[in-house]
Amino acid sequence: MPYIPGTGRISDVYSSGNVYANNVRIALHNSPGGSGTFGGVSVSVSVELDPLVVEEVTSQVNTYVAAQNGQPNQYYSAAAAADGVKGNYAGTVDDATTATAAVSAISTDTTFSSLVPFLSKCLDEAAAGKWRETGQGGKPSNPTITGVWQNLGYPNSGIWTTDQTAWCMGFVNFGLKSCGYRYFQTASAAAITTNPEKWNAVQVPKDQAQPGDIAFWSYRHVNFVYTAQNGKFTFVGGNQTPSGGKNNPDDGDLTKSYPNGTGANNANWVSCWRPSKT
Repeated sequence: MPYIPGTGRISDVYSSGNVYANNVRIALHNSPGGSGTFGGVSVSVSVELDPLVVEEVTSQVNTYVAAQNGQPNQYYSAAAAADGVKGNYAGTVDDATTATAAVSAISTDTTFSSLVPFLSKCLDEAAAGKWRETGQGGKPSNPTITGVWQNLGYPNSGIWTTDQTAWCMGFVNFGLKSCGYRYFQTASAAAITTNPEKWNAVQVPKDQAQPGDIAFWSYRHVNFVYTAQNGKFTFVGGNQTPSGGKNNPDDGDLTKSYPNGTGANNANWVSCWRPSKT
């Protein structure tokens, strides 16, 4: 159980999300394990990406990994860090127009009645360490994160087997699919703004955002609106800053950003999109 200096964490101990003793979470000495959200969600048609897109994304990921040193590097975004999002460039090369098999699809899974219970379950899993990136520096990646890509039909090879590939849009599409919404097989965060028809999504004013809406951010990041109360909003997404962790490009998790809420006037929150089940 090696201690990680400066983090307050032991590398292979995780806290339970629902097992307590004297109101304290039980520590678990094991690996993160997989997400229970994968149960009953079938893999859709495989994605066939343009080789040039694969090459570009691979180069991007390799460059990120090569720059990892435990400190902010040239990819660090102060705006992203201030918003509780992973500090590096969060977007992935736009594959929305080159994924030849990535047609819009409707999931038939009814495991979750809405996105909010799904996101709450994922947050519980994250509290137990199940969504934390582990693949820094070429180490084995978290199978929960890489499993998102496989669930969406991406190849089980190359950049889709490392959690160092930006996975914010992967998580959004995985969430939509899990809850029976229309989703689109793309890793590009910006695709929701350029091709909303692929999701049958409609743009809504930010001050009218509702839980389950998709938020797009200025640093090419997407996540879900989680709560909307008294003009303040919180968000849940993947490829974000670990709760209580150090915000730098070398680490990521599934978290709730703006836990105390932010307003629709937040300049980094660019647009809001309402998904559809039809």
